[in-house]
Amino acid sequence: ETNVFAVHQLTRHVLPGMLANGRGKIINISSVLGRLSTPFNGAYASSKFALEGMSEALRTELWPLGIHVAVIEPGAIATDFQANQVTADEALDESAPYSPYIRNYERRHDRFNRFAGDPRKVAKVVHKIIRSRRPSFRYPVGPDARLGMLGARLLPERLFQALMSRAVMK
Repeated sequence: ETNVFAVHQLTRHVLPGMLANGRGKIINISSVLGRLSTPFNGAYASSKFALEGMSEALRTELWPLGIHVAVIEPGAIATDFQANQVTADEALDESAPYSPYIRNYERRHDRFNRFAGDPRKVAKVVHKIIRSRRPSFRYPVGPDARLGMLGARLLPERLFQALMSRAVMK
């Protein structure tokens, strides 16, 4: 609802004014997980993948009309994201085959949170896009976002999968 449908509805509401003015900027807050998924984040990553796809289509459709679309792709940011994450009761069942992996994931995430970036970095990127005459389309924020995207693009799939699994689950 929040990551896809709400953005779609808001875009539909602001677009007529932008079209009437012949200019505007749509800035969508996505995530590094909109470009690559990590274990146990499938639903969230799927919503961000959808946002990325919608943003790409809008970018191409609206560019000739003077409207720019940009996507901000933060990595770990110091927010309440982790505390608000929901885990299904079945996933915590000790008899579930992936139970030890989820426990390891939760433990590792606590360690990763120490390296989370300042939310003001995202705000600064929003400001940069607003002030730009011709903004780029994608803006990764944080070294983990840049490194993750670079690794996914340059490393062989199996190697990247093994590294991701080791970093997050083992």
